[in-house]
Formats: sequence, C-alpha cells, structure tokens
Amino acid sequence: MIQVPVQLIAVFLVVLQFSKAYDRTHRELTDLSITDKLTQLKNRACLDERISEELARFRRYGETFSVILTDIDFFKEVNDNFGHQKGDEVLKSFAGLLENNIRETDTIGRWGGEEFMIIIPNCSHRQGMGLAEKLRALVEKHDFFKEQKITCSFGVTEVQPSDSPDDLLLRADQALYLAKQTGRNRVAGIKE
Repeated sequence: MIQVPVQLIAVFLVVLQFSKAYDRTHRELTDLSITDKLTQLKNRACLDERISEELARFRRYGETFSVILTDIDFFKEVNDNFGHQKGDEVLKSFAGLLENNIRETDTIGRWGGEEFMIIIPNCSHRQGMGLAEKLRALVEKHDFFKEQKITCSFGVTEVQPSDSPDDLLLRADQALYLAKQTGRNRVAGIKE
C-alpha cells in the first residue's frame, strides 16, 4: 500500500479549495458582465450575442425567431415628475412583469434606458405579435403606482434570410417607432 504524505494531502486540499473559489468567482464575474445592474435582466452586450447566436441557428437549421423591442411610454415624465428613484422602481417592476410572462427559452434584456428586448426562438411574426399584445395588455392593467398610469409600445419583427444583426434590429426599432407614432400603448410589426 502506498502512503501519501500528510503534507501532500494538505496541499491537494488547499489547491482544491482555491480551484472551487476561482470557479465561483469566475461564474460571478461572468454573470456581472452580462447582467443589467438595475433590472437584473441581461444587458445589451448579452442581447447582441444572443441575436448573433439565433441568426447562426436560423442560417444553419432554418429555425425562425422573432424580436420584440418595447419602450415605456412617456417614461421621462415619471422621472421628471416623481424622481429617478420612482423611475427605477417602475423599470424594475416592468422588467419583472415582462420576465415572468415569457417562456424560459426566450431571452429578455434591457436594451437601454427604458427600452427592453425579447428574443423569441422558434417564433413566427404572428406569434411574436400575439406575445407582444399579451404583454402590452398586462402592462396596461398593472398598477405600477397610483400617481401615473404606465403603458408601453412594442415593435415586432421576424428574422429574414438576408438579415444581418443590424438589419433585424433596425426593423424592430422601426416597428417600435411606428407603434409610438400611431398613438402609443400599441403593438406594431414589420415582417420584412
């Protein structure tokens, strides 16, 4: 029987502890690098990466997907009239409401300011419009705070064969702009 020196066992245990601590720290840093600090949703860098992954999957396997871009209507008024702390509360509540009403396979993140993006794998334009309408109605009914009613607008698009990430995002942004220009608190879609 081979005897292992106690010092060697002690060194092994210390190395094992450092390895576990390194893994935990690496996971925590990775999570921080892809998470929006305020809402705890994915951040823009992570959303950019997910769009590229879904485009690659679409090109390789033909699996369609849709993108929803949403924006809180008149959000500046919340900050101006009730303060940034109330604005932050609205953003966190809005993020939670959206996150709790999408599928586990969908990716939601904060695109910037009061804009949020949802990437929906295996989802047609029609299905994306349906989800956006469901979310719009939930937001409209939700009581964020008594002093002001909160609504939002949604832009929806589905990936097309010639799309680059920029093409897809531009179309989603144009659809959101259309929803805003036609009265807000609505869903607009641009398929192609």
